Amino acid sequence: AGGGMLKLSNSKLEARLLQGLRPLLAAHRNISTVDLTDSGIGDAGAALVARALINNASVTALGLSGNLVGDEGIKVLAEALTRDTTLLSLFLRNNAIGPEGARHIADALSGPPRTGNATLLKLNLKNNRVGAEGGRALGSMLEGNVALQELNVWSNGLGPEGARHLAGALEKGGALIDLELGCNALGNEGLTALAQAVGKNRTLQKLHLRWNDIDDAALPALRDGVAGNETLREVHLFGNKIPKDHPALLALREAVPNLKVLN
Repeated sequence: AGGGMLKLSNSKLEARLLQGLRPLLAAHRNISTVDLTDSGIGDAGAALVARALINNASVTALGLSGNLVGDEGIKVLAEALTRDTTLLSLFLRNNAIGPEGARHIADALSGPPRTGNATLLKLNLKNNRVGAEGGRALGSMLEGNVALQELNVWSNGLGPEGARHLAGALEKGGALIDLELGCNALGNEGLTALAQAVGKNRTLQKLHLRWNDIDDAALPALRDGVAGNETLREVHLFGNKIPKDHPALLALREAVPNLKVLN
């Protein structure tokens, strides 16, 4: 540990070694970042990390990506989150989180009337498998959460249905500034739902929709949706079926000149 960071990534840690994490953090209160990326800790290790967070007042960033953490490990971690008021960033990329795990996280981050975490700003769930039902849970959470600013659910099998659930949350408000939905097979149907919601949202600044089987037929809906939005700054469309010089894409750029459309 040094410089405020405990970096044990790629360490292939045994669970028994993580039993010492809680006293270590208690003894070194300057540690603000704990990075256990690709350390093979699994559900058992995630549970030990969760217990180390309880009553901890120094760790603001936690990296647990690439650890085969599934729904059981996430359940314990989510319970710890409900009691945590310090953590700002949580990285859970490349794990085995399914719809149930997404529900646990959503419950932990939901606002009133539930008692949940109200401080987490960044949540990265890239390359998991939360699916449409996980999207429903996350959407419900976003409706009541007033803290979360960045959500990454790249490659989670959301599909059009998952997009609709998240769109419903965006329409009602929330605090999101940056939403990553790349590689989720959203299609034109998913984009249309999101575009309509963004038209009513007043916080989102970046919307990432790369590699989502979207074609030019959906661009008029996107244009109409974002036309009245004054906060959205970037829409990322790379990897879809939209020629860079398509007339509908040019019309979108002309209709919303302050919007950067990246294709």
